[in-house]
Amino acid sequence: MSSQQIVVFFGNSLTAGRLGIGFSAYLQAARETKLLFRGINGDTMLGVTSRVLSFLKRGHNTTLLKGLVIECGANDLLLPYVSAA
Repeated sequence: MSSQQIVVFFGNSLTAGRLGIGFSAYLQAARETKLLFRGINGDTMLGVTSRVLSFLKRGHNTTLLKGLVIECGANDLLLPYVSAA
């Protein structure tokens, strides 16, 4: 069993790093810390919140969890414009 600490990032495409300019490529961590990126393109605050709660409820080994980063909101700004089209 690994004792490597983890930091989990939840968010949208900016977290996923697949579309546009993602910030994941710019982050560095100490060798004993693993960065896990859980971004989904087009995700909203509701979706991100749901995934974070599910992650926490599943009982992951939180003793290794060094941090949890939540990035969302950019897609929510577009919702009024998308629904009006």
